[in-house]
Amino acid sequence: YQFFTDGGVHYSVGFMEDDVLLSKNSYQLIIANINNHKSPRNRKVRDTIVSIVDEFFRCNNSTLLYICETGDNKQRMRSRLFEYWFSTYNRKALFTMISSSIVDAEGVVNFATII
Repeated sequence: YQFFTDGGVHYSVGFMEDDVLLSKNSYQLIIANINNHKSPRNRKVRDTIVSIVDEFFRCNNSTLLYICETGDNKQRMRSRLFEYWFSTYNRKALFTMISSSIVDAEGVVNFATII
């Protein structure tokens, strides 16, 4: 899926088969800011991405893994934002979310959520 915000940010949202969870039906959620424009908090972005994830689960009885990008050191903020989006979702009772962080060998803190 791709969409543009009112502020001109170009987002791509997709799913790819996951090999981290070692489960038959698991996918990774990929959210990318294609044109790398600054993206302030935006309710429409939240609603759009949550709707895409909701549609994914309507069509798939699967596990979804979201791993926050670490390249710019903003992974903690991304994790908090993603958790906030789902905490305000009116159908959140239908989902189980588990979030965690882990430090890799280089000392980088990685944040992930399983839904």
